[in-house]
Amino acid sequence: MVLIEKRGIDAAQAAFDFLSTLPTLQANLPFTPLIQYYVNSNMVEKLEILLRRIVQHDIPLSISGVNLCCEFLVANSKVIDVANFLRYLERTNTLDYVSDSVFEKFFAMCASEYRAIDFEWAVGALVKIDRKWTTWRVIIECLATKNTRVLSATVRLAIRLSTEKLVMAGMLLQATSTSAWRAVLADDVAAALRVYNIAASGPMYAQILQAIITTYKERKQLASTVHGYRISVTYLINALSRNVLPAVKADVKPDLISSALLIISSSSPTAYEKCLGLLHDMHESRRQLPFYAATARGCARQRSVTGIEEVMRVVLQHSITPNIRLLNIVMNCYACSAPQSMSHIGPLVTQSDLEQDPEQDPEQDQAQEQDNEPDLEESDAPAFPDAGTMASGHPNLQFQQVALNKVLSIWEQIGQLELSPDHDTYTMMLQAAGNAHKFKMGEDLISRMIDSGLGLNPSTVYRWIRLRMLNDDIEGALTIFDAIGNAEKSNQLGAHDARYSSLQSVALMPSHFVIFIHRYISSQDLDTAM
Repeated sequence: MVLIEKRGIDAAQAAFDFLSTLPTLQANLPFTPLIQYYVNSNMVEKLEILLRRIVQHDIPLSISGVNLCCEFLVANSKVIDVANFLRYLERTNTLDYVSDSVFEKFFAMCASEYRAIDFEWAVGALVKIDRKWTTWRVIIECLATKNTRVLSATVRLAIRLSTEKLVMAGMLLQATSTSAWRAVLADDVAAALRVYNIAASGPMYAQILQAIITTYKERKQLASTVHGYRISVTYLINALSRNVLPAVKADVKPDLISSALLIISSSSPTAYEKCLGLLHDMHESRRQLPFYAATARGCARQRSVTGIEEVMRVVLQHSITPNIRLLNIVMNCYACSAPQSMSHIGPLVTQSDLEQDPEQDPEQDQAQEQDNEPDLEESDAPAFPDAGTMASGHPNLQFQQVALNKVLSIWEQIGQLELSPDHDTYTMMLQAAGNAHKFKMGEDLISRMIDSGLGLNPSTVYRWIRLRMLNDDIEGALTIFDAIGNAEKSNQLGAHDARYSSLQSVALMPSHFVIFIHRYISSQDLDTAM
């Protein structure tokens, strides 16, 4: 390099040619300074002559020399020339010197020029030198943005060529743990392992399921992003369906299995059939009540009464005893259903429905066991009734009476099973009573809930306010609203009606404001709404 700087490239080239005639190893010759000068000076012809000599004699280069040549080739040559140079590096055991950016560009070239032979060789070469996961991350991100089918081919090829297939699978999962494409890769990894009848461990299948679930949630929330559109919801649902049973066999935690079943069941009004099929195919010892509850919750989200009744039929068929959470979900589906969702039950009002008086008190003999299941999610809460409903009552009270009778049948089942109703139970009872305009029943339910020791919570208070609004008792609704979180007001009202005393411990929520704002806007009272 000093000779180049002091006397120029010609003098340096002459000195290099002289050194080449001496009885010394070719590998000891100063190739790198010449390569660097040729690259920086864009002396393509001289560089190509030098590279031919290096490759022909399998002369190993230094790390800097390797990457100088590689960067030049990927920028100025065809993929076949780059591939030949990489094969030379493999022969000289210097392939691991190549930077991640060079591999990224090379694989992109292979994909663009459809060089399957060079592509397959390069994947095998990386597997052979046990390249770190960071390289795979760069390659996968590059290929995924071009063609997900090429990504899938890369994953399956890497696992096929590896002697330690589970290790390679784990490395690929690690490489994409934060990638927007992790679901695609996770599904491909699982598929490749199944091809070779390799049972992944529980932690690996948990990672696979979690990757798909996380991507699904991101896809639903960020549908406007580039990645969101490239990975369809349908693909993610199918990916979960493919991997649930292997995950169960691998003893993945039930919570993750339940999350997968919930997503599948929520995807369409008939998706519960796929979940029930998966549960049918599970070994009897692995079926768990939370799996059925997750499937039922998906039906409730789709307002599929047919689905939720089929889930309950299967639960009883398998001699599984429902818990309060499952029965709450069934209540939720009935209480929030629309007429078309229960068209399968025949006439809206049957003789047996009319014989049952929904105004009567619910069953009183309830066990006091505590259930710590979480509350219903906000997405499960019914929408606020429209202006027409608020002004003149529900457009189909006959249907809502049938729905209430369905909810009351679940209430009776809760008593028969000696389960303890929780806030979710009372929330759905209040919802159904309000929909059917059974206002006395709703007011009595508030008393029953407080007497049971549960007290009020934001969700039941919301339904209590709604109940009075549906009864056109705006003053009564405002009385509840004013006492929420107000110890003085609630105690003052509680002196005459003990139910109000419980309001002081309830947090005032945005939904409590929204219900009034909606009411005033619906009645054109904008000043009060503001």
